Amino acid sequence: MQNGDQNKLGVLVGLAALALVVFAAPDAVPNKEWSTVPLPPVIQQYMDAFNAHDPDAVGRTLAEDVSWLSLSGDAISVDGKNRDAVVTWLTSYFKSFPDVTSRVIARPAAEEGAQTSRFFVVRECPTWTGKDGKVRSQAAWAVFELNAAGLIRRVWYHEAEKVVK
Repeated sequence: MQNGDQNKLGVLVGLAALALVVFAAPDAVPNKEWSTVPLPPVIQQYMDAFNAHDPDAVGRTLAEDVSWLSLSGDAISVDGKNRDAVVTWLTSYFKSFPDVTSRVIARPAAEEGAQTSRFFVVRECPTWTGKDGKVRSQAAWAVFELNAAGLIRRVWYHEAEKVVK
């Protein structure tokens, strides 16, 4: 299999895993079983570093050749194509959103078919204060792909939705 074919296969597997979760559990509010399933250590380290606003610590969770992708409708955009690009982007992001924090509000259990040894699906919920002083929050499904060394190799973020309270 050519490297390009492997990348396409990885994208398809990641999207298929996400589709399993979205169609199996379309509600924005996860059930109790989802909320208590622990994250893989590297994804928890990523979340901790993100919440500490430490781009260098985030970088230590990423593969050198990481791809950070956003999905919106039929479009895929590349937010960062390697570790240095993602770290640089996050440095700017944290300056723009100085109080942003994020938490995983859902992670389906492996027996639901959405997790493999390489792909992990989560529903992530960042919160921040807008320029108008109002607290904002949204949620998005994300698929994390880990490489053989256990580092984050690819991340696909789906369109965010406002969190309904």
